[in-house]
Amino acid sequence: MATVLATNSDGASGTSSEGGSAVLTTVPVTPAAPTTTVSGSDIVVDWTAPVDNGATITSYTIKIKQNDSSFSVELTNCDGSDATIKSNTQCTIPIATLQASPFSLPDGATVVATVLATNSDGASGTSSEGGSAVLPAIPATPAAPTTTVSGANIVVDWTAPNDNGSTITSYTIKIK
Repeated sequence: MATVLATNSDGASGTSSEGGSAVLTTVPVTPAAPTTTVSGSDIVVDWTAPVDNGATITSYTIKIKQNDSSFSVELTNCDGSDATIKSNTQCTIPIATLQASPFSLPDGATVVATVLATNSDGASGTSSEGGSAVLPAIPATPAAPTTTVSGANIVVDWTAPNDNGSTITSYTIKIK
């Protein structure tokens, strides 16, 4: 808002009423670190929209950390200019995509992402790295079982091993 006062050699006028609503815009604020979570056979990357500083955010750039520690954009499933992804501030990437080139993430790897926001004035800074999703892996090796005799039966007991992010669906027991 602004006011105007006119002055000449005879003095100053009265002050005008407030007017104008121009807003100075700048690049968006740097987003907070995104999160990553496992959802079935996918990884969900989620972030919070930063303050846009007066100009609507037009896109996001979401980068995923590769196995060699460099970052790469995944545009097939995580195109930050897509209206739905932009509105939801979330994208979903198949785990198989992250295990293929250029990401090449192995089983058990943590999925890490960064995000930056862009408006008509330019791009924000890149967020800090964020993510805690761990790609599922084969279960850990179970500890040796115990066996006991119960009447005419042999009872086999064991402790479930770490499932490494993927629910154990069955066990195979061999008795010699």
